[in-house]
Amino acid sequence: MNRNTRLIPALLLISTPAFADHVEEVTVQGSREKVVLDRSNLTVAMPDTAELMRRIPGGGVNKNGALTGIPQYRGMYGGRVHVNVDGLAISPGGPNWMDPPLHYAPTALLENFVVFRGIAPVSAGQETIGGAIEAETWHGSFTENSDWENHGRLYTGAQSNGKGWVSAITTAVANNQHKLHIAALTESGDDQKSADATITPTEYQRQRYDLGYSLQLGNHVISLDATRNETNDSGTPALPMDILYVDGEKQKLAWSYLGSHWQMQAQLANSNIEHGMTNYHLRSAPADMSRWRRNETSSDTQSGKFSLGQNLAGLSWKAGLDVHNSIHNSDISNPNNAMFYSVNFNDISRDLMGVFAETQFTLQEGIELELGLRATQVETNADTVNTSMAMMNPMVATLRDNFNNANRKQRDDLFDAVAKIYTAISNELTFYTGIARKSRAPAYQERYLWMPMQSTAGLADGNNHVGTIDLQPEVSHELEIGFDLNRSKLMISPRLYWKNIDNYIQGVPETNPAIVMVSTNMGGDPTPLRFANTSAKIYGADMEASWQFLPQWTLGSVVTITRGERRDIDDNLYRITPDNLTLSLKYQADTWSVSLINALYRKQNKVSVTNEEQTTAGYGTLSLHSSFTLAKDLTLAVGVNNLLDKSYADHLAGYNRAANPDIAIGERLPGMGRDAFVRLKWDW
Repeated sequence: MNRNTRLIPALLLISTPAFADHVEEVTVQGSREKVVLDRSNLTVAMPDTAELMRRIPGGGVNKNGALTGIPQYRGMYGGRVHVNVDGLAISPGGPNWMDPPLHYAPTALLENFVVFRGIAPVSAGQETIGGAIEAETWHGSFTENSDWENHGRLYTGAQSNGKGWVSAITTAVANNQHKLHIAALTESGDDQKSADATITPTEYQRQRYDLGYSLQLGNHVISLDATRNETNDSGTPALPMDILYVDGEKQKLAWSYLGSHWQMQAQLANSNIEHGMTNYHLRSAPADMSRWRRNETSSDTQSGKFSLGQNLAGLSWKAGLDVHNSIHNSDISNPNNAMFYSVNFNDISRDLMGVFAETQFTLQEGIELELGLRATQVETNADTVNTSMAMMNPMVATLRDNFNNANRKQRDDLFDAVAKIYTAISNELTFYTGIARKSRAPAYQERYLWMPMQSTAGLADGNNHVGTIDLQPEVSHELEIGFDLNRSKLMISPRLYWKNIDNYIQGVPETNPAIVMVSTNMGGDPTPLRFANTSAKIYGADMEASWQFLPQWTLGSVVTITRGERRDIDDNLYRITPDNLTLSLKYQADTWSVSLINALYRKQNKVSVTNEEQTTAGYGTLSLHSSFTLAKDLTLAVGVNNLLDKSYADHLAGYNRAANPDIAIGERLPGMGRDAFVRLKWDW
């Protein structure tokens, strides 16, 4: 049987630029366990790559700012969803995830965007309890002979809403042994507008530079790559501060051997991120100058991995090890008071070492089995903390002393297991069943946030939180079933899933009087939360489908239904995407295409009482996208998102934290209004 006929087909995504994002045409390569968005036809893109999650069945994006989208998949987000960028697991530079991992994969430079559908294989990375994503930027390719060639891409465009613009160039000089590639990007935008308000601050600025060299000798490839990211003056209205700068550098040395049966890969990588943020330089500064804040943070990461695999007739296997060590710091100051300081996080270390093995083999004709095991050891520690506020407030001093006197060194042993079975009924129909045990250790914010604050990895619920040092790892037991039907003109691929999560880490009401008093008097929140182990369940269904009902006409749809509930009390989980359906109608001619997209969201009233989450109303938007092939290698895309200028609030957009005459503090941030765009792409 042809392998692709029973894998996840994706004609839908060819025809459906889902929701109100700015992506027109994306080639999708089906895979049994992946949804791959191929950059070769990407002509229109928002700056935030996380927006691509809106087109994935089960996907969503928690939006805290123009460049600060956090992927959500089947109700999980943040550190629960493992993200690799060019093979690296990036630790964000700030404790509130203003620079989440996909921040370092700008859409205009993207080559591939891979989402492992459902249960991620153990080889996809460490801590994949909520799924796994791989983003790959453009690096060029070797040629077939010793002659030197130059190839690349120029990408430029603009959009009306926020006056955004982007220009990017990627080019490589290569032959069959040597390859030198460079890339540069610059993009910026002003404050965005909803149908009836200006959303401030949502301006953004970002530059990106890439340089790399690769040497190919037979089946061996050695490569050295370096990247520089510079983000400046970018708003995050759902968070207490805005981006002053994010300066990030990463270097990677990699080697691979790809033989006819054996494959080996190894890499060493280093990344350094420095991040500054304030509550006064983009948004209206606090009237009380004693409440001005500037936060200087950093993240230093070293990682490495090695894998060995073999492909034989009816059997393949892969085994390896991976390490990821990071150190985090966060120091808060007041530019109006040189005596004020607060050490938020001090040399927080989070070190992971894992080993894994997986295999895929044929049980009998038409039945394939995938098995995987992973063990990961996580060690964390923190240095002592201090703040000038302790001299004036004995309760703050007590919190500091309790933290400094505690046993801050912790170790968690994680164990994951995956089993999947694929049963081919015919060349067109395959049934799928998967079961898994997945785990995740506490994030450093959940463990070491010693004073009630909102440094919560982009949670953005408006509540102060404190950490709990001796948190236990989350453990999820999962079941997933579905089928893939792929006929010549019809594709349908639904999934049902259930996750029971023990030790789920969630904020619960704080009862310590000292913490409540500090949060009330100094943080303005009389009902702070403490990160604690609870129990939860997440279940739902998602589906993609398409029907080519006429030679040039295709109808597509993406469906996402997600439920997240506490099992220990009667409450819902926080920030779960509402039920949604996207319908698209596309006409494809020889050199041009046009698509009409209708995105429909149900109201979300299944909200977290614990997190004081607000409900949102249902809504729908219409968008019109078109693409024209002007010449062999020249493509123009134009269109309008939110064609009818619909006023709506995205449930995953968070709450406004910046003074704004149009949007009250604590009000749900509105969605973007009508937005016309134009993009031009030239390949050579």
